[in-house]
Amino acid sequence: MKNRLTMPRWNWQRVSQLIRLGFATPADKPAPIAGQDGAEPVPPYVPGILAGPCPCRKGLFVRMFLLGGGLFVAGIGYGHEGTFHLAGEHDHEQAAAFPDSEQFARVKLRFTAPSDRDVNYALVRVTPAGDRTAALAFENLVSRAAGWYSLQNGAVLRLPREKLTIEAVHGLATSVTRQSVDLTAMSGATVNLPLHFFYDPKARHIIGGNTHLHLIANAKRQIGFLIKDLDDADRYLQCVGGSDDLDLLYVSHLTRPERTYISNDYSISALKELSNGRRIFGNGIEHRHGKSLSPSLNGTTIDGQTVVMAYGHVLLLNLLEFNIPESIGPGLTAGVDATDVTPLRTGIQEAHRQGGAAVWCHGTQGIEGIPDWVSGVLDAQNIYDGGSSGTFETVFYRYLNAGIKVPFSTGTDWGVWDFSRVYVPVEGEVTSRAFLQALREGRSYITNGPFVEFTVDEAGIGDTVALPEGGMVHLKGRALGRTDFLHMQVVQNGTVIHEVATTRVGDHFEASVDLRVKVEHSGWLALRILPAQPYSLYDPVEPGPGINIFHRALFAHTSPIYQSVAGQPIFDRDAVESLLRETRLARKTVDQLGVFANDRERERAVRLYREAETALEKIIRNKGSD
Repeated sequence: MKNRLTMPRWNWQRVSQLIRLGFATPADKPAPIAGQDGAEPVPPYVPGILAGPCPCRKGLFVRMFLLGGGLFVAGIGYGHEGTFHLAGEHDHEQAAAFPDSEQFARVKLRFTAPSDRDVNYALVRVTPAGDRTAALAFENLVSRAAGWYSLQNGAVLRLPREKLTIEAVHGLATSVTRQSVDLTAMSGATVNLPLHFFYDPKARHIIGGNTHLHLIANAKRQIGFLIKDLDDADRYLQCVGGSDDLDLLYVSHLTRPERTYISNDYSISALKELSNGRRIFGNGIEHRHGKSLSPSLNGTTIDGQTVVMAYGHVLLLNLLEFNIPESIGPGLTAGVDATDVTPLRTGIQEAHRQGGAAVWCHGTQGIEGIPDWVSGVLDAQNIYDGGSSGTFETVFYRYLNAGIKVPFSTGTDWGVWDFSRVYVPVEGEVTSRAFLQALREGRSYITNGPFVEFTVDEAGIGDTVALPEGGMVHLKGRALGRTDFLHMQVVQNGTVIHEVATTRVGDHFEASVDLRVKVEHSGWLALRILPAQPYSLYDPVEPGPGINIFHRALFAHTSPIYQSVAGQPIFDRDAVESLLRETRLARKTVDQLGVFANDRERERAVRLYREAETALEKIIRNKGSD
């Protein structure tokens, strides 16, 4: 049997394509990127050399480098600066030394930070110091967007002997460090990359988490790193979690007939074992009910609107056992007897029984979202997590204006192609349970760049300010980030009432607001940074203002701070009636397009929507009588 790290069978057609493309291999070869703050454009992809930081479970890694017009494998190495070898059928017994090339220099990267900062990983990009327009590409490193790579402190790269620029960042709290190096006459060097922090979320007890993450096996284009087994998955998670400064990542099980998810191989105990004190890897299931496999049941028109028979997707996090199916219903399961009788709510209730949390996925996707929010069984709402539908207005504001408290959350779905995360305050020991409790209490804000601080009359995010009658409240807020996010907006009951532009403060950008806001009736206030372009996790945009270093449009939004005037509930008739119309349409969709064994099953499924209709009608009726 072959060693699992033996030489692969090369696709020489693909190699020739790499040569023509300048060896650019990330999933989204970035568009030309301008240097920070008006600097000269940084140069393009060139042949690069790669080493193997972020060791896997066994401390092994493959070294590979690109040389001239060919591609050479340099074998298996231990540590960071091991001898290069030609990989063969029996790597260790029959390896032959590969001579160092005079075209390259061995460069060790050292990330330095203040003594109170633990920086074991960082994001690094290397560019030639010329007039070209992109970054060096490497094989077998954890590739991120726009030419960035997640590297461990002390990583060694073999780089071309020329003038280069090496950039580094750590998470969201550092500015971009740039070091110019001239390797023309050097065979080796150590490059110190001091990381400059402009914010410290941990000192404020603010914890960042990614609530939505799966890893696909053998899918480098989708993930940015070829993950063949759990060793590779460990390496990816540690690298990305460390370089992005994430405190908690929920690695969820998911089934699709056309894909193999290596993350499904993680047991609950394995994720606990992977957690190393610096970050937590939590467990979860993406519980899904999808489109029917019958084309005749999709794209059907009811009441003049196109409908799809799909309950939706919900993340069930921090479970005690994996006893909830990933997929239900005839659209996503192979069983010939499968019907649509079981709602997602059944899985949600089981997750709650185990002490877990339920986070609705993908914005407005799925017809069960409204009934589940109306019934109060959901804990948070994701937006911009992969194939996400809707905007802040359509995903959140209708619920909030109907008096339904909806905490903001986000994640990245397939791999980590952006900095998207949700921050919550956690005092004391950081645990998955504490994180989720703060999230369900609505003490969160979401971001892929700027940090946000926000109070109303000294009350924090998720709190309620009680007012005996209408009056003025004192709102204070601040956002800050390494990239210009253009402006910050104050939102009151879904309407922007104030906007402030960013200003440069040293090596980063800030926007601050301090004003008094008139409150006439019960409602909510929030801060947001609206994407400068329509947000897409998987489709990079041209760099520029309002775009982060991964070429994604910057966003941020706090969960609300609520105002209760004379104890009255929040009520906006248009919002409630909009939710009611959608619920009625969803009920008709289930009734007409659902697959059921008998009328009893049909009635059981439809009942969930009727109950939501009744609750919404009661809100309108009671408020109308006031």
